[in-house]
Amino acid sequence: MKHQAKPNYSMFAQHIFSLKNIGWSGWYRPQWIDFKNQSSATLDTKELTDKMKSTGCKGEEAWWIGSQDLRFGKKGFLSTDIDDIVACLEDNRTEDHSLANTIAEELWLMFVTYREDIEALDSFKQAASL
Repeated sequence: MKHQAKPNYSMFAQHIFSLKNIGWSGWYRPQWIDFKNQSSATLDTKELTDKMKSTGCKGEEAWWIGSQDLRFGKKGFLSTDIDDIVACLEDNRTEDHSLANTIAEELWLMFVTYREDIEALDSFKQAASL
């Protein structure tokens, strides 16, 4: 959903492939939230952030409501690590793409676990109604 031509809440994955091996996924606040007043911008999501933290996610940070490391704590793929490069290459050669499917399942689980909670936020509803 969009609000003032900007995306509403989103589920993101970042740095799956990077030079720093810091991949994670999580729910991201909308661009239209005013962070000049961060306390009110995050007040709407505090209960949800606490719920996410209770299930193993990292807590509230700037634009993130909650996030978790990809690959169950193994983080992203280091684009300079030969083992990670070979693992991705081998996965691309297989028909079942088990590595790609594992990551996709993690992302899907993060999405479906919190989708209803996100849609229940007043700020989500506000943007959806405009």
